[in-house]
Amino acid sequence: MFDVEALAAVAPHADEAALIEQIGWLERVKSAAAAGQARAAAALDEKRRAHEAAAGVPKAKQGRGVAGEVALARRDSPARGGRHLGLESPGARDAAHLGRPGGRRVVGVARHLDCP
Repeated sequence: MFDVEALAAVAPHADEAALIEQIGWLERVKSAAAAGQARAAAALDEKRRAHEAAAGVPKAKQGRGVAGEVALARRDSPARGGRHLGLESPGARDAAHLGRPGGRRVVGVARHLDCP
Protein backbone atom coordinates (compact mmCIF):
# COMPACT_ATOMS: atom_id res chain seq x y z
CA MET A 1 0.00 0.00 0.00
CA PHE A 2 2.50 2.62 1.15
CA ASP A 3 5.69 2.90 3.14
CA VAL A 4 4.73 3.56 6.76
CA GLU A 5 8.31 4.43 7.71
CA ALA A 6 8.47 7.05 4.96
CA LEU A 7 5.20 8.50 6.23
CA ALA A 8 6.72 8.96 9.69
CA ALA A 9 10.06 10.31 8.45
CA VAL A 10 11.11 13.86 9.26
CA ALA A 11 13.68 15.61 7.11
CA PRO A 12 16.62 16.34 9.43
CA HIS A 13 17.30 19.74 7.91
CA ALA A 14 13.70 20.90 7.37
CA ASP A 15 12.97 24.46 8.35
CA GLU A 16 10.24 25.39 10.82
CA ALA A 17 7.67 26.21 8.13
CA ALA A 18 8.18 22.82 6.49
CA LEU A 19 7.82 21.05 9.83
CA ILE A 20 4.58 22.90 10.58
CA GLU A 21 3.29 22.00 7.13
CA GLN A 22 4.22 18.35 7.69
CA ILE A 23 2.41 18.31 11.05
CA GLY A 24 -0.74 19.66 9.40
CA TRP A 25 -0.50 17.22 6.52
CA LEU A 26 -0.04 14.30 8.92
CA GLU A 27 -3.10 15.46 10.89
CA ARG A 28 -5.16 15.37 7.68
CA VAL A 29 -3.81 11.89 6.91
CA LYS A 30 -4.73 10.76 10.43
CA SER A 31 -8.28 12.10 10.06
CA ALA A 32 -8.69 10.46 6.66
CA ALA A 33 -7.42 7.16 8.06
CA ALA A 34 -9.90 7.37 10.96
CA ALA A 35 -12.73 8.00 8.50
CA GLY A 36 -11.60 5.03 6.42
CA GLN A 37 -11.48 2.81 9.49
CA ALA A 38 -15.00 3.84 10.48
CA ARG A 39 -16.35 3.16 7.00
CA ALA A 40 -14.58 -0.19 6.73
CA ALA A 41 -15.86 -1.23 10.17
CA ALA A 42 -19.43 -0.30 9.22
CA ALA A 43 -19.12 -2.16 5.92
CA LEU A 44 -17.80 -5.25 7.70
CA ASP A 45 -20.67 -5.12 10.18
CA GLU A 46 -23.23 -4.68 7.41
CA LYS A 47 -21.82 -7.53 5.31
CA ARG A 48 -21.55 -9.87 8.30
CA ARG A 49 -25.14 -9.16 9.35
CA ALA A 50 -26.41 -9.70 5.80
CA HIS A 51 -24.51 -12.97 5.50
CA GLU A 52 -25.81 -14.16 8.86
CA ALA A 53 -29.38 -13.09 8.04
CA ALA A 54 -29.20 -15.10 4.81
CA ALA A 55 -27.96 -18.07 6.83
CA GLY A 56 -30.98 -17.82 9.14
CA VAL A 57 -29.21 -16.45 12.21
CA PRO A 58 -31.74 -14.71 14.48
CA LYS A 59 -31.55 -10.91 14.24
CA ALA A 60 -30.57 -10.58 17.92
CA LYS A 61 -27.48 -12.73 17.29
CA GLN A 62 -26.38 -11.18 14.01
CA GLY A 63 -23.12 -9.28 14.05
CA ARG A 64 -21.86 -10.75 17.29
CA GLY A 65 -18.10 -10.67 17.41
CA VAL A 66 -17.65 -7.99 14.77
CA ALA A 67 -16.85 -5.30 17.34
CA GLY A 68 -14.12 -7.49 18.83
CA GLU A 69 -12.65 -8.21 15.41
CA VAL A 70 -12.60 -4.51 14.56
CA ALA A 71 -10.91 -3.70 17.86
CA LEU A 72 -8.26 -6.36 17.32
CA ALA A 73 -7.61 -5.15 13.78
CA ARG A 74 -7.09 -1.68 15.25
CA ARG A 75 -4.82 -3.16 17.93
CA ASP A 76 -7.26 -2.06 20.58
CA SER A 77 -9.04 -3.78 23.45
CA PRO A 78 -11.94 -5.99 22.31
CA ALA A 79 -14.06 -4.18 24.89
CA ARG A 80 -13.64 -0.96 22.90
CA GLY A 81 -14.77 -2.47 19.61
CA GLY A 82 -18.34 -1.28 20.08
CA ARG A 83 -17.11 2.29 20.20
CA HIS A 84 -15.38 1.84 16.89
CA LEU A 85 -18.57 0.56 15.31
CA GLY A 86 -20.58 3.32 17.00
CA LEU A 87 -18.58 5.96 15.15
CA GLU A 88 -20.26 5.06 11.92
CA SER A 89 -23.37 7.16 12.35
CA PRO A 90 -24.26 9.39 9.40
CA GLY A 91 -23.28 12.56 11.26
CA ALA A 92 -19.95 11.22 12.46
CA ARG A 93 -19.20 9.84 9.01
CA ASP A 94 -19.83 13.23 7.45
CA ALA A 95 -17.70 14.99 10.07
CA ALA A 96 -14.85 12.52 9.66
CA HIS A 97 -15.06 12.81 5.88
CA LEU A 98 -14.20 16.49 6.15
CA GLY A 99 -10.74 15.41 7.29
CA ARG A 100 -10.62 17.97 10.05
CA PRO A 101 -11.73 16.61 13.42
CA GLY A 102 -9.49 14.32 15.42
CA GLY A 103 -10.74 11.00 16.78
CA ARG A 104 -12.02 12.39 20.08
CA ARG A 105 -13.85 15.18 18.31
CA VAL A 106 -15.53 12.68 16.00
CA VAL A 107 -16.63 10.65 19.04
CA GLY A 108 -18.12 13.80 20.55
CA VAL A 109 -19.93 14.63 17.31
CA ALA A 110 -21.26 11.07 17.09
CA ARG A 111 -22.56 11.17 20.65
CA HIS A 112 -24.19 14.54 20.08
CA LEU A 113 -25.86 13.55 16.81
CA ASP A 114 -27.04 10.17 18.03
CA CYS A 115 -28.80 11.56 21.11
CA PRO A 116 -32.60 11.23 20.95
